Amino acid sequence: MDRGTTSLLLDLLRAGWKVVFESGAGFLSREDFALHQNMLFDNFGLIVDSPIDLWSEAASLPYVSYSWPRDAMVRDFSRVVPVLAPEGEIIGRAGCLPVASRRLVGRGVLVFVGSPMGPAMLAGDPQGREWLRLVRSA
Repeated sequence: MDRGTTSLLLDLLRAGWKVVFESGAGFLSREDFALHQNMLFDNFGLIVDSPIDLWSEAASLPYVSYSWPRDAMVRDFSRVVPVLAPEGEIIGRAGCLPVASRRLVGRGVLVFVGSPMGPAMLAGDPQGREWLRLVRSA
């Protein structure tokens, strides 16, 4: 993510906006992922771990279980980026892996999603669409 986009997101958060940050960093090269990891920490205080391919380890279709703003199960279509955050900030897990968090940044709220939601939206996933609608209105 370039500095201009990062700066815009920080300005929105400081102004009190809610920002949903969907990370596709699981598809980056190792070097680019390290840059992304540093950017998240330096700008948002967010710590993420190396991507994990859920499909290679799953006996069935992997789901992310969200606990905020309401319980929801959304299919995962790819690799996830685990987030390392206090338990009170974790809002989504793929099995036992925390992959989504919600934290205050400035006067705003940063919702980090380490499991790409885009494929769920493109596939017409009703749970994914409903979860995103609830996040927007929370």
